Amino acid sequence: VPVVAPGTTDQTQPTVIAMGGTLVSAFSDKRNGHLDVFVTRSTDGGVTWSANVRVNDEPGTTAQTNPALAVVGAALVCVWVDDRTAGQL
Repeated sequence: VPVVAPGTTDQTQPTVIAMGGTLVSAFSDKRNGHLDVFVTRSTDGGVTWSANVRVNDEPGTTAQTNPALAVVGAALVCVWVDDRTAGQL
């Protein structure tokens, strides 16, 4: 899955799920100077992918990592580790 952002950044921890005829990928990306979670989708079997969309809302510089995707009924759910409260559950 191409998750290349403009410029040179780290894209890590990719995950992909099929939802009907659509593939969705989530990944951590460091294009903003810290790891954020982005998603992208393909409706043609992975030949082309949509623009990356950041899904976390953390405004600071803490890491957002380990994205996971699930289909629940007709909804797509994306969860990830939010390091704003490091060491706390």
